[in-house]
Amino acid sequence: MTPMAYATREDITARVRATFDACPSQRLKEVMTTLVDHLHGFARETGLTRQEWLLGVDFLFRAGQISDAARNEFMVLSDALGLTALVELMEDADEERTPTNNLGPFYVEEVPTLPFNADLRGDRPGTPMLLRGRVLGADGEPIPGASINLWQTQHDGRYDVQVPGLDEYRYRGWLRTDPQGVYQVRTIKPVGYTAPMDGPVGQMLRATARSPWRPAHVHFLIRAAGHRPLITEVYPQDTPHLEDDVAFGPRAALVVAPVEVRDRDEGARVGLSVPFVKLEFDFKLSPAEPGSER
Repeated sequence: MTPMAYATREDITARVRATFDACPSQRLKEVMTTLVDHLHGFARETGLTRQEWLLGVDFLFRAGQISDAARNEFMVLSDALGLTALVELMEDADEERTPTNNLGPFYVEEVPTLPFNADLRGDRPGTPMLLRGRVLGADGEPIPGASINLWQTQHDGRYDVQVPGLDEYRYRGWLRTDPQGVYQVRTIKPVGYTAPMDGPVGQMLRATARSPWRPAHVHFLIRAAGHRPLITEVYPQDTPHLEDDVAFGPRAALVVAPVEVRDRDEGARVGLSVPFVKLEFDFKLSPAEPGSER
């Protein structure tokens, strides 16, 4: 009787690749077989032990356990390993639009709709800031009625969804640009913060002696009919950690100098007492690909 041909150390990678031969999508087949090549190559190159592999599996299991609707630990991991930044940099290679940037683990879709020049501060502490700018098309023309979901940290570096027992949204919401393509909101100046340190990614950062800090920023998700959606972040120029961000997020085109305003008349026009900080940034969208959904 001819012995059955079982998998060996030498041919296991080829065997796994072959299981995707019937995949109806050539792109999916390419992605999966290349993933297998690199995973197996990583194990061979590092001499991965069974105990180390088990630790890795447990790491991913715990990342799933700590994730929920308000926190995606796998996104934290992608950011910390630079994968998010790499994909964005490749995506933007030939783009003239505003660069894409991290969605982050604390995005919420279903948030309140805010009026023009909404005041997000309430009576909470923080440096008052006017956040404004325009949303433009590829031709430089303003886009009226563009939808903007923005979110940022509060004065202590936490997002609202990180505050135990908080039953309201803070420093986030949907805006629409006015007929001139302008958005404007009164808020506080964001502050930097660390990546979540209470989960497996935090454990990895501590074990590898890496800085966990992110620079201050405001997140934006922008949608407009006939244009590709844009996910990005804007960074005040005076924030620490622009060059050692744990998520590798800052780009030169996304860093803007805040301006201190002391003119009382300007403050009165926007409903802010002086002094306050003004952060202005214009976004440029690219056209949607034919047949694509907005």
